[in-house]
Parts: sequence; structure tokens; C-alpha cells
Amino acid sequence: MSIITIGGYLYGRKNRSYQPSTDKNKVMNTQQNTEVHQNKQVERKNANSDAFYQAIIDNNIFRPLGWQPETPQPKYVLIGTAIATNTTQHTKAYIVERQSGQLHVVRVNDRIGEQMVKGIEAKQVILQKGDQEIILQIEHSPFF
Repeated sequence: MSIITIGGYLYGRKNRSYQPSTDKNKVMNTQQNTEVHQNKQVERKNANSDAFYQAIIDNNIFRPLGWQPETPQPKYVLIGTAIATNTTQHTKAYIVERQSGQLHVVRVNDRIGEQMVKGIEAKQVILQKGDQEIILQIEHSPFF
């Protein structure tokens, strides 16, 4: 008797009977394992190619040699300070917000956005944002 497998069923030549193949489950499991393995390879390949392209994006080959990224400019610019000699109550700082151009007149312990004015000295203001201290200095002044 010869056995023929068609569509997952075994056919015997003598009695022309058929019965479901138990090998079908093995074939399906093998196919599923192959698909899972291929999917994992594609995921790894995508992760590697993403890193590859990110390196190209970060290091633009058309950039001039020796190019350095610009340092971020501070959000605020110190325009001037008014220092009272006998008390800190009347000491003020004049700060302009770069983006909107809004002028802020502040004293010690006032808030500008999420930063607090910690100290005002001649030609500089100390701002505190969390644990970080930011020092604003007068960039240029026509008076001194």
C-alpha cells in the first residue's frame, strides 16, 4: 500500500480511505516557529538600522569640518540692575524674556516662570531652578 499526503490528509491506495495526518500539527508548529524566528530577525534588523540611521542623522556628512552645535541661549536676558545701598528691599533687576520680549521687573524671591530669583548683584542675577543655579549677566550695555 502506498500512502499519499494531500492537504494534510493521508490517502491509502488500496482502500481509498483517508485520515487526518498527525504530521500536520508538526508542520504547522514548524511554520509558526519559522515565522516567529523571522519576525524576531526583522525586529533586530529594524533596531540595528534605526541605530545606523540615527548615527547618520546625528553626524551629518554634509556639515563643514570642525562644526560644533550651537550652545543653547538662555531663556532670559538681563537688561540692568538697580542696587539699593542700604537695603535689599528696593533692589530690582530688569529681565527680558527672549521669546516674547516681555519685560520683567523682579526682586529677590520673585518668580519668573519656573525659576526663582535667588540674588541680585551689580550686573548679574542669580536664578534658581530646582537644584540648579543659573547666572544671568548683562551681555552688553551702552552705559558701561
